[in-house]
Amino acid sequence: MKNLSETLTFTLPLGSNAHALAKQFWRQQSDSQKAKQVYLNTLAVYAVNFYLNCMGIKTNWSASYSCNSIRQILADVADLEIPHVGLLECRPVLPKMQAIDIPPEAWSDRIGYVAVQLDESLRMATLLGFSETAGTGELAVEQLQSLEDLLAHLTAKTSQSTICIPRQEPGNEPQEPGNEPQEPGNEPQEPGNEPQEPGNEPQEPGNEPRQEPGNEPKIQLSQWLENIFEIGWQSIETILGAEQQNLAFSLRSNSHSLNSSIKRAKLIDLGLQLGNRSLALLVAITPETEQKVGILVQLHPMEGETYLPPNLKLSMLSESGEILQEVESRSVDNYIQMKRFRGLPGESFAIQLTFGEVSVTEDFVI
Repeated sequence: MKNLSETLTFTLPLGSNAHALAKQFWRQQSDSQKAKQVYLNTLAVYAVNFYLNCMGIKTNWSASYSCNSIRQILADVADLEIPHVGLLECRPVLPKMQAIDIPPEAWSDRIGYVAVQLDESLRMATLLGFSETAGTGELAVEQLQSLEDLLAHLTAKTSQSTICIPRQEPGNEPQEPGNEPQEPGNEPQEPGNEPQEPGNEPQEPGNEPRQEPGNEPKIQLSQWLENIFEIGWQSIETILGAEQQNLAFSLRSNSHSLNSSIKRAKLIDLGLQLGNRSLALLVAITPETEQKVGILVQLHPMEGETYLPPNLKLSMLSESGEILQEVESRSVDNYIQMKRFRGLPGESFAIQLTFGEVSVTEDFVI
């Protein structure tokens, strides 16, 4: 094994999307210790998922145990499914930890273990390395194998797989963190309780600048047709609840049958600008003739809320950033919807949610 100091690591920012997803799972836990565990595990899996996507490796987080609320309650799970390969365990490493404890439930049925170091503010994640086995249940950080070894290991596990695993080249690192918001103070407290160094306090949520496209991998809508979904994109019932699920996509769409559509929803968090209220972005895609795909986009309040906040803008952007269509909420809108549009495989677009000076953008490719 190579010494950790001699190997290449991979660091990425943990922005609003990562924390919104972690908070979503955290809210489903009644025990504070379990909630903290789930929050940290989610950030670790998010980081590994991001890295593998950058390396061209397909993943299916939504099919993993770590994305199942029942499994989260019953076990300490931080796995990520790689289709046709197996489950990769993603273990969070807190500051100053020299070893990683692997829970007994993850000692078997795993193709490897990746260590993800989280900084004290939970705003940065660094992939330190990996191990092929759980060993005795404790892995020394300094004895981890490199990320290059991880990619070689995955290649060996999938000799007949169609996934492509390119070597990491300089310049592929994600954008350095700048103004990603720290999550509101009601999430599980960061381990250690160490005070922040003067001048290094994290930025208050809600004061971050407009988020530009390109910071996250594009959502591959073609994979949805194969029931492979990116992180955070869950069933409408999971996000909105059963009652609101029946209303979603049922209005303003009489001329377009949605019976054969694939529908997914994602939690969107705009921080203090909306009083820490979350919104649900819904997307339905329908295969049509001549390889075209019909797309319908809606924005809903979360369960327990009747109306959207007024002056929310839902925009569709071209790949160059041009606004193709836009709709704005009023004080009595219980949801807003874009005009249905069509596209061909390979075409890209973005959906942007804007409130005041804050915006969140999701990039898609058909």
